[in-house]
Amino acid sequence: VVEGAEHIVGDMLKLMTSLSQELILSLTRDMPIVWHLGANLSFHDRDNDSVWRDNVEGAKEGTAFANAVASKYIFMSTAYVCGAPPRGEIPETFPDMPAHRNVYERSKWEGEKIVRAESTVPWVIVRPSIVIGNGDPKNATGCTFGYYRYVYMFYVFHQYISNLGKQSPTHPLLRFLGAEKDSDGVITFARGIIPYPKGSVVDLVSVDYVVDAMLALATKENAFEKNLTIHLTH
Repeated sequence: VVEGAEHIVGDMLKLMTSLSQELILSLTRDMPIVWHLGANLSFHDRDNDSVWRDNVEGAKEGTAFANAVASKYIFMSTAYVCGAPPRGEIPETFPDMPAHRNVYERSKWEGEKIVRAESTVPWVIVRPSIVIGNGDPKNATGCTFGYYRYVYMFYVFHQYISNLGKQSPTHPLLRFLGAEKDSDGVITFARGIIPYPKGSVVDLVSVDYVVDAMLALATKENAFEKNLTIHLTH
């Protein structure tokens, strides 16, 4: 719970009818910045219909809500609306119609189109890449879904093996993996090497970086005047 924040339960797909008229009138008087942060992040084929509904219809409802009560509108998209582009720097304007790899990417792209076409208040679209929790590069957390859960499992295993090497250097599991400790105390393995494409790149951003950037953008009048789309990536 954030101190000073008021938490109100509503329906992202029915904002104008799920919230009380008293609240909506109050917001209309205050003219706040509306932040659209809701999304369905599922990559399962079985969830394609709900992903499309939540992300496309949710963008439409959120934009209508912002038009009714807000002075400014910030829409959270994803850098992956760019689909599978060629390597190198990806400008925010690339391309007119990306080659999307899944319904999630395509639904967020459609959501952006709705904001651009239907918002009557100044807006900014932000596109973070893969958001993880803790920003400490040695202790990154919160990246435990989909493919990243698989990677996280190896991180947990690595921690277990490291502790095991300190507590019981001759443990049978370490011998089985061909574990050896170098002069710096780093444990390496003759077995258990994980294959991966050497040229692969994964862009991760910490949640504190994303929040700080979005809060800073909220104060930049020129960003709203220009209706900017901004990547929050490394």
